[in-house]
Amino acid sequence: QSGGSWSELNDTYGALDTLKSEFKIDSSGIFKLQYGFAGQCPAYDTIPIEIIEMPTISFAVMDTLCDDTSIVTISDTVAPTSSVLTWTGDGDGTGKFKPNNKSGDNNIILTANNQGCIHFDTLKIHVLERANANIIPVSDFCANDTVSYSLSSVVLGQNGVWTGPGITTDSIFKVNSAGMGNHLIRHEITGLCGDWDTLTIKVKSAVIPVIDSIGPLCKGSDPFNLVATPVGGVWEDFGGGNTYISPSGIFNPLDSGSYQFVYSITNPCEASDTISVIIENVPTTDFSVTPREGCAPLEVTLKNESSDSTGQLLWDFGNNETSIDSSGTVKQLYSTFGCFDITLTNSYSNGCTSQKTLLNGVCTYSRPKADFSWSPEILDIDKNQALFEDLSLGELAGWKWDFSNVVQPAQSSPTTTYRIVDPFYENSENPMVVFDSPSGDIVNVKLKVTNINGCSDSIIKPVTILDKFSVYLPNAFSPNYDGINDEFFPAGRNLEFGGNYDFRIFNRWGTLIWMSKIPYQGWDGRVRELSPSSGEIAQEDVYVWRLIVVDPFTGEDYELVGTVTLMQ
Repeated sequence: QSGGSWSELNDTYGALDTLKSEFKIDSSGIFKLQYGFAGQCPAYDTIPIEIIEMPTISFAVMDTLCDDTSIVTISDTVAPTSSVLTWTGDGDGTGKFKPNNKSGDNNIILTANNQGCIHFDTLKIHVLERANANIIPVSDFCANDTVSYSLSSVVLGQNGVWTGPGITTDSIFKVNSAGMGNHLIRHEITGLCGDWDTLTIKVKSAVIPVIDSIGPLCKGSDPFNLVATPVGGVWEDFGGGNTYISPSGIFNPLDSGSYQFVYSITNPCEASDTISVIIENVPTTDFSVTPREGCAPLEVTLKNESSDSTGQLLWDFGNNETSIDSSGTVKQLYSTFGCFDITLTNSYSNGCTSQKTLLNGVCTYSRPKADFSWSPEILDIDKNQALFEDLSLGELAGWKWDFSNVVQPAQSSPTTTYRIVDPFYENSENPMVVFDSPSGDIVNVKLKVTNINGCSDSIIKPVTILDKFSVYLPNAFSPNYDGINDEFFPAGRNLEFGGNYDFRIFNRWGTLIWMSKIPYQGWDGRVRELSPSSGEIAQEDVYVWRLIVVDPFTGEDYELVGTVTLMQ
């Protein structure tokens, strides 16, 4: 219904023209408008109007790029920031641009969409191709060259400004203008995407070759290579040809004399040098060795028989020992076995050296290792037969036994003798021997063995022949002092030498009534140990005795128990 009036409820924007009933769309936001009639019966209506902001795009200035520039990110400002962005054109979908292979003009398009209000803008990027100033390398020159050389870049048409020693016009390099030395030449192509390169041109002087001195040289020496600097030249005999020396400088001093050689170079400049080589005669080195073989340790005599005894010498005896003894005759001890190469090296006054090596100059043989055992190990005057077994090491060829060295104890009489039991004999490998000993002895048995090379070794071992040890006790005695069987005690062979002697008498109830720790001390029948002891002769009865004693020869413990009858 016309005739009413308009008003803006949120009049902070001031966009409503009430006279013209117009609303200016120059600001974004949500606006509330009211239309109605005043009076006694007022009536009004309201309507919201939403104005969406049109996006704006602003690109940062992008200079011209070179095609070798890395990927760039395009700088932009978009309002409002909530707009949805879309990249098209010559960039990628993320706002990045890669100049490579994109010479010329490129368009980058950015579209901004703010809730359906769409705006786009275009950024133009110009890409230039990078210039290539790389210089083609040149060879070295000699300082006396008069040539003018035209330098050029690798890519045709890429010709910039050339500077440096010897550059005259454009890219012309004059060798004699630059002079000797290393000259840095610069080639620069100017501009936004320009380039530059440098080249070092070496101008050498006329190098005079230098031949390394050599000598002294001796006839018959190994072929060798003459050395000169700079390398790369050619050798020849003085006067031309290669009769004595190869083009590479190999010379074989087969004969004594004087030789002259020339060494020539052509790169970078032609030049040569000459050397005289003198080949000396070499005296003869010789020696003799006496004896050449034997059993270790072996002492030998070496005699220098060289044709020239002046100068210095070195003996190498082949056993890790050397000598510089120049007296003419030296002695050397070979302690180990084996064959040894002997070398004599002479350094003569004319600077030459020669040597002689005598292969297997000395051969020494190992000695056997003598050893033996016998069985049984313990012998006595009754068990007096033993089998001797050879335990020697080495390739044995002979055995010699000696059983005659008897060490006679003080109580031994007469002396022990021995005899070989058939079919064994004294020089057999494993003889059987019987020792006849009345009261025991020690025999130092000696074995000498000889190997197949005639080398021998000996060993001595003591063999003990023990005296006999025995114990005897009667079964009754009569302590009535009639001079017959008045005491009871153990008797036997060598009993007095027994250790830990302990002899005791017990009655039938096991009570100790007498004891002694002295061999051959007898019980006289009296009660001595019973407490209280009577000291009287015990009654007729059967009594128990116990004897403890150690065999003095074998160390064996004896414990004997028995009974004895006491008779009045």
